[in-house]
Amino acid sequence: ERSLVLNVEYIIPLFKSASAVLFFDTGNALRRDEKFSFDDLYWSSGMELRLRILNFPVPLRLILAYKNRLIEKDDSHFTLRFALGVSF
Repeated sequence: ERSLVLNVEYIIPLFKSASAVLFFDTGNALRRDEKFSFDDLYWSSGMELRLRILNFPVPLRLILAYKNRLIEKDDSHFTLRFALGVSF
C-alpha cells in the first residue's frame, strides 16, 4: 500500500553502442499498519553492461548485483542477470 524506491546510476560511455553502469537501488513496500524504518530497506548495488544493437529498439543488459538482504534461505547475495529493455 506504500512504497519507497530510489535508484542512482553512473553511466560510463565505452563506445557508441555500449556503456558501463554503476548502480545503487534501495526501497521497500509496506502495509498501512507498518511503520517505516531505514533499517528495513532492501538494497542492491553493482555494475551493468548495456549494449545497443543496430535496428533493435531496446538495450541488451548484463547485470551483476549484490543484495544486502535475502528473501529465501537458498538465495545468494550475488546475482547475475540478462535483461532486455530499460529499468523503468
